[in-house]
Formats: sequence, structure tokens, C-alpha cells
Amino acid sequence: MSKYTKLVALFVIGIVPFELNGIWNPLLSKNLNSYWIVELISWLIFPTCMYLIGNNLGLFNNKEIGFHSNIFDKHYNVILLFIITAIVSPFLYLCYINFDRLALTVFPTNWGVVSFDYPNMIPEKGIGKLLVALYFALTAGFVEEFYYRGMLYKIINRGRESTVYYILISSIIFSSVHWEGGVRKLLATFLFGIVCASIYRFLKNLWPLAIGHTLTVYILYMR
Repeated sequence: MSKYTKLVALFVIGIVPFELNGIWNPLLSKNLNSYWIVELISWLIFPTCMYLIGNNLGLFNNKEIGFHSNIFDKHYNVILLFIITAIVSPFLYLCYINFDRLALTVFPTNWGVVSFDYPNMIPEKGIGKLLVALYFALTAGFVEEFYYRGMLYKIINRGRESTVYYILISSIIFSSVHWEGGVRKLLATFLFGIVCASIYRFLKNLWPLAIGHTLTVYILYMR
């Protein structure tokens, strides 16, 4: 089996829990202990294993998936990376809330939504609310950017002619794992995915996206 085939297999296996959690989350949420065991395995332990396996097998390294200090394939200091992150983060948040509003307008009826929503798993107040919201935000921001932007770029990138394919495929798969949120969520995340994939293709760095994605989810869940 070639390295490329192994990389594709690792990606497919890695995203299976996210494609299926819309099926088991409504059932598991009735028992908090069961829910959090599966949640931590799916969003923390399993992605960490996929990352370590990919690194150990030489399928990718941090630079190839975007976790480095380079911008536009050139080395810059951390200050510039911080400035770019400070610009990208609020931009992503504004994009998502506007895409969410657009989805509400396009789909007055949210077909396909299931009886589960992550914000419902967050305590109503106190330190528990801060910590659980932060956990959801960090796992969504870093795990999703790792898979749908970083790994997919490594899989699809075959020069400039692959840019459109990368952006579309990345956005479609990213959207597909949010199917439990109904057609509104599918549309909003598809458009958000286009923005994120385009930014990644331009910057070739995951840090601004992972942090911006994290902050976007955190602000939305703390509202």
C-alpha cells in the first residue's frame, strides 16, 4: 500500500465518528456519562491517535498540514503570524454569523435536523459553562481544521490546477459532517468551509484558521 493510499485511508477512518455522531448523540445525550465517554474518545483520543499515526508513518508532518510559522511558504516571525490570526479570527466569526442568517432565510424550515445540539450539553452557568464551551470550541477548531483543511490539502494538492477541487471537496466534506443540524447547518458550514479552505490555500498555515474557528465556536456557544 502506497503512502498516499495510507493517507487517504487514515483520513476516511478519522472522519467516520464525525459523520456518524449525529446518529448516536441524540441517544447518548440521555445519559451524560455515556455521552462524555464517547465524546472524549471521538473528539480527543481518536484524532490524537490519527495525528500520531500519520506522523509516525511519515504520511505527513506539521509543515505539510499547516502547523508551522510559515506564511505563503515563506518563513516569517511569530509576530506576523499573530497579526494575521488577529485579522482572520473576527473575519471568520462575521462570515459564519452571516452565513447562518442566510441559511435561515433560504430555509425557513430546517429539514433534516435531529434532536441534539451541542450547546444543550453546556451547563447554564458557572465555571462548568466556560470549560465545556472551551472544550467544544477547541476540539471543533483544531480537529476539524486538521482534517478538512490540513490533511485534505495534503491529499488533494497537485499544483494550482487542484485549487478549485480542494476548496470544493473540503467544503462539501466539512459540511457533510454537520448534517445533524439540518439543511441550514449544511449550507452555513459549506459556505464557511469555502472561506476557510480558500484562506488555507492562500496562507498555507493552519494556526489562524484553527484559532479563528475556535473563537467563533466559543463565542457562539457562550451567547
